[in-house]
Amino acid sequence: CTFYNNVVSGNSAAGGALYNQGNLTIRQTTFNQNSSHDAVGGAISHQGGSMTITDSTFTNNQAGGYGGVIDQEGAATITNSTFMYNSAAVAGAIFGIGPSVLANCTFYSNSSGADGLNRGGSAFEHQGYNSNQQHITNCTFVGNNGFAAITNYSNPGDVILKNVLMAENASGNCGGYSSLNSDSSNMADDATCGSANQKSVNEINPGMPANNGGFTETIALNPTSAAVDAGNDAVGTAAIGSPAYGAGGTDQRGVPRPQGRASDVGAFEAIAV
Repeated sequence: CTFYNNVVSGNSAAGGALYNQGNLTIRQTTFNQNSSHDAVGGAISHQGGSMTITDSTFTNNQAGGYGGVIDQEGAATITNSTFMYNSAAVAGAIFGIGPSVLANCTFYSNSSGADGLNRGGSAFEHQGYNSNQQHITNCTFVGNNGFAAITNYSNPGDVILKNVLMAENASGNCGGYSSLNSDSSNMADDATCGSANQKSVNEINPGMPANNGGFTETIALNPTSAAVDAGNDAVGTAAIGSPAYGAGGTDQRGVPRPQGRASDVGAFEAIAV
């Protein structure tokens, strides 16, 4: 099913398409051009309970406040999904307060700073100082605009990156008041993400979103990309969620990991030829 061209306006409104206070499951769904003009959650305002999203696409959603796609205050698990061309004043795609797990997701050309203050994660931001951890595993962040692509305004280390690929994000890859937990399994084209493996844009060589199989568009890896076989294979093959917070042994399309000597970094696993 598709949620299309829903609009919510007014200071008290939240969730352009869905406002949730309980348990919510979304699968193989497209949210396009929903908006919450003066509030939060351009597509979804998730205020409590548990939310699961898989194999879904979010495009051109907008919030005047926080979370161009999702204002996430309850627990969330989001897998195999793509976020493109969404925008908000703060957090162009996801504004996370509650605990969350993101695995095998693609974030492309989302933007923050719509209020002119150039603040908040252009793709993902965590706030709250509440010890809720945000686990981001085998996701790809490319070409997001505004402030840094992934930001942490909570406790140091509450945003945990594993096998995450970050490149061509206009104002840097990682930022915020507090540090992120980012080890060498991650790959970035700048030095903002802790111990992430730093490579040039040319070495990473990210492509454009396209239909590469599966339910959602993905950014394919060039066979010569530095991200190929560069991930932590134990992470790539481990189950999604607690306790290992892995990628589930597949990429965003459902292609098994690894295809080569180790899992690739990011949401796409290049198929060995």
